[in-house]
Amino acid sequence: MQDVTKRLVVGVLAHVDSGKTTLSEAMLYRAGAIRRLGRVDHRDAFLDTDSLERARGITIFAKQALFQLEGTQIAWLDTPGHVDFSAEAERTVQVLDYAVLVISGPDGVQSHTETLWALLRRSHVPTFLFVNKMDLPGPGREAILDQLRRRLGEGFVDFGADAAAREGLRIYNASAYRSYTTQKWVYQRYVNQEGTQEADTYSARPGCSEHQTGLALDINTASLSDHFEETEEYAWLVENSWRYGFILRFPEGKEEITGYQFEPWHYRYVGPAAARVCYENGWTLEEYHARQPAPDR
Repeated sequence: MQDVTKRLVVGVLAHVDSGKTTLSEAMLYRAGAIRRLGRVDHRDAFLDTDSLERARGITIFAKQALFQLEGTQIAWLDTPGHVDFSAEAERTVQVLDYAVLVISGPDGVQSHTETLWALLRRSHVPTFLFVNKMDLPGPGREAILDQLRRRLGEGFVDFGADAAAREGLRIYNASAYRSYTTQKWVYQRYVNQEGTQEADTYSARPGCSEHQTGLALDINTASLSDHFEETEEYAWLVENSWRYGFILRFPEGKEEITGYQFEPWHYRYVGPAAARVCYENGWTLEEYHARQPAPDR
């Protein structure tokens, strides 16, 4: 029987003393992979096993831990944060499906943070930024977000934003990044059910899926409604997703342009500026690109 378990390799990176290893301990503990929380300063962190690491209270070597989360097997790679051992982090980046870049709330973006961010961008690794230690005195949430955009770029989406929640809505990510293997399995399942011709109207072939870029996600309610377009959450997204840089990728009535059936749940990140233009003009991504000036040659 074919093993269809989803597997992800996720690395955690940070400037030294941002709380990266402590976050890793918490992840493993909450996932049930370890029975008690260790601490770097107590010299009993699960991932800091070398005697030098425990003596100095820092991570020196990249370490791996495995855990299961909602049917997905995750290989969690903890990397050194000290610049002296950055070669370990650089080697680790080459095998990642995702990365978590930890930033200390009180300290903000530091020099090595920028170096790691550039490395992840250069390697095209989809990255989540986790702002840690927000319970300590510091510049505050808005100042941190502003600093991220100034020093690392504009393309950040605040997943902690609660605009929809304030209106009593609960919006969930039902599916985000997919590897080639996962997309191949998804597509083949639809082919087996309805044939290639029909599957091609609503599922991308492996290698052609936006999910493989890390820029697309399927959004739904907690109940995974089969008629998401009839929900209040869908109505809110139609009016507000552009504010966060997302567009409804395959809208109703645009099937001949996009090549895919209407998918009320499929959203694509294009950046706040492009998303606003698409929203105000009622354009798909294809229509937006068709109206851009040709590059100079």
